[in-house]
Amino acid sequence: MEMKQNLLTDIELDVQELKCLVDTVSKENDQRLREVAKRSIVQMKIHLDVLYRELDFSIPLSKEKIAQPAVVLSDTLLTDFSHSISLNDSFRFTRELFGGNGDKLSEAIKKIDGLHSFDEAMAYIKSVVQLNEDNEAAADFIELLKRRFI
Repeated sequence: MEMKQNLLTDIELDVQELKCLVDTVSKENDQRLREVAKRSIVQMKIHLDVLYRELDFSIPLSKEKIAQPAVVLSDTLLTDFSHSISLNDSFRFTRELFGGNGDKLSEAIKKIDGLHSFDEAMAYIKSVVQLNEDNEAAADFIELLKRRFI
């Protein structure tokens, strides 16, 4: 039951994020915001698909199935780490990994975009924040790093 409630909360946040993005895009017509809105729609669809599977009792659902889709938007290698992080994840990473310091997250993203390998990125991020791999936000951040470099 708790997993369903978490999914509903994620979907609610996705809807709120998308409302803000669509409103801003309609006023400013910013291509970068359009891309963020597209990623937000994909993320919302993934959350809805997971909820749909959860309601079909013949398909078991585990925590891994929720954590994975939240960051896997395609099978392609990410070329720009900053564009791989949704607005919701940005808030979550800021809160859970960077002690509420958004500037610290922004600085880390810029640094990671300039690195050349996953090992370099992991060494850097471990020097900046303490990654507890049992933390879902840390696991999602690492998955994004893998998509950027591997």
